[in-house]
Amino acid sequence: MNRRRFRRATILKKRSVEGAGPNLTPMMDMLVIVLVFLLKSFSVSYVGLKPPADLELPLSTSQEPAARFLAVDIKASGIYLEKDLVQPLAQFQLPGKMERDERLVRLYQVVKNKIEGGQIESTTALIRADRETPFDVIWRVMVTVRQLGFEEFQNLVIQDI
Repeated sequence: MNRRRFRRATILKKRSVEGAGPNLTPMMDMLVIVLVFLLKSFSVSYVGLKPPADLELPLSTSQEPAARFLAVDIKASGIYLEKDLVQPLAQFQLPGKMERDERLVRLYQVVKNKIEGGQIESTTALIRADRETPFDVIWRVMVTVRQLGFEEFQNLVIQDI
């Protein structure tokens, strides 16, 4: 009789060991949740701002994406806001002598009107300047839009691969 009990107990132990193990259902649930979270947080950003044909952007090795903002283009012929000429230039030369922190009056007025009209809500400006643009011109554009409350600037460049 003892031998039968022992054998029965051994068989029951083997069956319980074969069926034992981690419950994979909760683990699979967690993996699905983590996968969904990673897919939602993954983003591929592309700035759909095609520079004008006569604007040659400098190269960059930065991996940070640019975002959509107020776009100011600086070319040899002038300063453009959304493809409209705002401040004419003669080969990147500003008209007359200007003090270091003096703003560009025409650019200031156009941007101010757009802000007041509700066309611009961001406090970030995207500056696209030709690689031959003197820093003084870029500086004056930055000073001008900063006086209107723009706190961040991004410069668009072509990535050097």
